[in-house]
Amino acid sequence: MNVDRTTLVGAIKAGKAPQVLLVYGEELQVQETCRAIVDAVVPPEQRGFNLERFDGRTAAWEQIEASIETAPFFAGKKLVWIENAPYFFSRDQKGGLGEKIFEHWREGKREEAFQLVFDLLVLEGWSQEQWDSLTVSASRSFAELLGVDSGDLEPAFTELFAYCRSRRIDLGKRRSGGDHELMALLDKGLPAWSLLLLSATQVDRRTRLYKRLEDMGAALHLALERDRAGRPSRESLWEFVAARLKQWGKSVEPRAREMLLARAGDDLRTLQQELDKLVLFVGESPQVRPEHVDAIVTDTGAPADLVDAWRARGVEVLTERPRRR
Repeated sequence: MNVDRTTLVGAIKAGKAPQVLLVYGEELQVQETCRAIVDAVVPPEQRGFNLERFDGRTAAWEQIEASIETAPFFAGKKLVWIENAPYFFSRDQKGGLGEKIFEHWREGKREEAFQLVFDLLVLEGWSQEQWDSLTVSASRSFAELLGVDSGDLEPAFTELFAYCRSRRIDLGKRRSGGDHELMALLDKGLPAWSLLLLSATQVDRRTRLYKRLEDMGAALHLALERDRAGRPSRESLWEFVAARLKQWGKSVEPRAREMLLARAGDDLRTLQQELDKLVLFVGESPQVRPEHVDAIVTDTGAPADLVDAWRARGVEVLTERPRRR
């Protein structure tokens, strides 16, 4: 079974949560939820000793397990957080990863695209020699890895390839697997003082390890509802905006909301940054109005197809740039 964020954090505070937790999905929401879990488990003054963070892409499982087995310096729980957990990939996921890589690339999320390429190389068992010897003119195997025809994606394919080549990929340091060791740890049980937090953006829910955590009520999926084009739906973005403003005791007029989405687009991090600016700008005002958006929100240019889709559904979309006062 799945569990929602509020229920999970409440169970953690009550000491009733599983000792292993998986949080995955939209990056911004995953990071915020993991920080909420950290806040619920480890007081700020104890985090130098009772909190350890690892990058699952590079950390050796032996190092992680040693941390889990080592008692905390202070009384209370010890939280071990593995970011970019690599234990939930499978070869069946290859096609989906290739699509996600180019989705990130088209949206300007170069680092996210690069990290998924890294994951895919390891998943397919590429050696350092294979990668180092690859050139643009002989990149057919790289295109096959992504599940695409390199000719159909020019220049995106060439740009992605060049970017990945410009970054240092050390396949010797990248850790794969670990799922068997983690499964063995679940069978054995964690020490009473330990809580293991796993976070990831990409998870294959068909893996045996995922199903084990799901059955434990230890898997939390954070994602916005998407339309047929794969973009966050208008309704889910409305809910995102309303929820964030509610945290500050504010609401938003419908016209102001549409102006905000048209200018900020559908990237959650960009949208969150603009909301933070708005909250500061409106001050004591309980409601965000169109003139507030007009004055402070940067027009990043919502994707044309997104704007057209909204207009087709009868949504008033105002995309004029802010007037200078």
